[in-house]
Amino acid sequence: MVTPPAKRLCELVLISPGRRIGREVACEVLFPNRSRAAGARALTQALAIARADLSVLGALGRQLLQADRSLIWAAPGISLVVDLELQEERRRSALVTAPGLERDNLFVLALADKGSVLEDEPYASWAAQPRDRLERARQDARLTLARDRSRGKGRTGPEAVIAAWEECLAHDARCEEAASTWRGVSATRA
Repeated sequence: MVTPPAKRLCELVLISPGRRIGREVACEVLFPNRSRAAGARALTQALAIARADLSVLGALGRQLLQADRSLIWAAPGISLVVDLELQEERRRSALVTAPGLERDNLFVLALADKGSVLEDEPYASWAAQPRDRLERARQDARLTLARDRSRGKGRTGPEAVIAAWEECLAHDARCEEAASTWRGVSATRA
């Protein structure tokens, strides 16, 4: 069973840009209240435990976490599915598609996962930035979908257009564009 520091180390590596993080940064993030030396020892121990726990997955698990004196990283040759990356890829795929039903479907798929990044780390400050980044990207996707539908691209029935703007408002009640457009499309329907 993965201990919390080992589990957090794995999470931190996998959400870091390029799936790599400096040892000093990892110490500061995971062990902020320890001295530099104590944090370094705790990080070394967490790395050893994480590697031992991952080894039950076989050769790929044993190779997953790599480290040297300054960095810890996920081995680049191992294919991993990280939900944050999967959601970002789905959203990018929708954005590069021309407005229409296919793009509408891609946005619906991209927005179907309502989960939060690192839900089991609600108070970890290091998890807040990726969590916020994902939520901003989701809101951008919601707005793009609603704009597309309002412009007659994709699902253009009144219920679909209203639902798209309501979804924008449900996630950001301060969004002026969503509020004013929703009022406009709701009023024409009434």
